Amino acid sequence: MKSLVWHRRFRFGMRTAKTALSVMIALAVAYAAGSAYPGFMSIGALGSMERSIVDSIRSARNLIIGNLFGALLATVVVLLFNNNLLPVSLLPIITAVGIILMLILCNQFQIQSAANLSCVVFVCLMVDITSGASLTYGFVRFFDTVIGVLIALVVNIVIRPYNHKPRIYSMLHATEESMLPLLGERVLRCRIPDMAALNKTMDHLHREIGTISDEKFNSTLTQKDIAHIQGCEQLLTKMQESLICICSLDARPMPNDANLERLYGLGLKRTEQDNFLDGKCTFEDRTVLNYYLKQFLDAHDYLCELLEL
Repeated sequence: MKSLVWHRRFRFGMRTAKTALSVMIALAVAYAAGSAYPGFMSIGALGSMERSIVDSIRSARNLIIGNLFGALLATVVVLLFNNNLLPVSLLPIITAVGIILMLILCNQFQIQSAANLSCVVFVCLMVDITSGASLTYGFVRFFDTVIGVLIALVVNIVIRPYNHKPRIYSMLHATEESMLPLLGERVLRCRIPDMAALNKTMDHLHREIGTISDEKFNSTLTQKDIAHIQGCEQLLTKMQESLICICSLDARPMPNDANLERLYGLGLKRTEQDNFLDGKCTFEDRTVLNYYLKQFLDAHDYLCELLEL
């Protein structure tokens, strides 16, 4: 049990391996090319390694734009002081002002994800340029960062691109199965179930499917695969919404015979302790319950058929 907990807590995934490989290649290229500051290539590799190819391309674009801002801003600051070395006492204040400008620019151009690394590059450039480095130093380091970005991008595309399709299908099956006991608790046990775990799982599932649906450059994923997963997601969402509506009822009406038979067919049995307070419910309560219960059961049946295809 302890080893299982350790494995879950300290998981070693493909993204971790590809990130380390990208940094290794970036540093090797930097040293082979005689770069004066190999760390900039590794920064580029670190900043653009994402789960999917589309996310990597987006991060690479943002990081390149952000680092270009950093190089330009550091150069402009030095030029404002007529190429004279900045006093050490003023450097922290001027750098802080530059960081504010960098963050404003990143927010303005919607590249917040690259803001932190762009500020790191800006600070490094400020320290180096104001210590006597050439004004072209910032742009040389910018191109080093771009090379690191491209290395990470190639690694992410070539080596086992993101494809969590098996995991998503496993989550779809598990989530569908987890909803049935919750439905039984509310409809047959007349209790309000705790759906916090279900809602958390659904949020995670939506993020996973959103990532895989946005993947346009992965040859291992077809449009048919994505459409099938999205169809399953829509049915599962319909089940969740129907369950929420059923649980929101103040009354505890009894399902009609058709819905009750379908519940029994799914293995949800009524016990002697189950108490339907149907006599204290209005016609509208029964109508609403059976409407959403039928919606849930229909979506469940369609989902099971779709998952079997």
